[in-house]
Amino acid sequence: MCNTLGSRTFTLQELHAFSADILKKAFPSNNNIEAKVRQTLQYLRDDNLVQFNEAQRGHYTLLAELLESEVEESAKSLILSQPTEKREYLIETFARNKGWVKQAKEKLGHSCLLYKCENTFKKPNGERYIEVHHIVPLCEGGEDGIWNLSVLCAHH
Repeated sequence: MCNTLGSRTFTLQELHAFSADILKKAFPSNNNIEAKVRQTLQYLRDDNLVQFNEAQRGHYTLLAELLESEVEESAKSLILSQPTEKREYLIETFARNKGWVKQAKEKLGHSCLLYKCENTFKKPNGERYIEVHHIVPLCEGGEDGIWNLSVLCAHH
């Protein structure tokens, strides 16, 4: 009910209006549903799940759980309270010679070298897209030369 109202505070009348139809279906032989609502409310008070508001006579406050809207706000606060982690990486890369890339495309073409592959596509300028890769990677001692290059589609 509190989720529907969007508030932790409610009156006996609001609780009765919300639960009357539910209780009538659950207890069809009970002709005094309002008393059942008050009894249930008393059980909730005894278990410290709700509290009677002395300042606002006739009002009760839900103590037991967070409302759906509060859960979302609570999760946001938890996320925002965590500091951003800073990471530093030191990486070493091999920069290939762009001249060899151009040579590979001129000599090997703009189609994937895998048998019967037709996955290449056209770039906005109309040229076919192809990637140039080393057969033996530079990091494994491969050479940066046309004899060690292959043209492949983005899929392969």
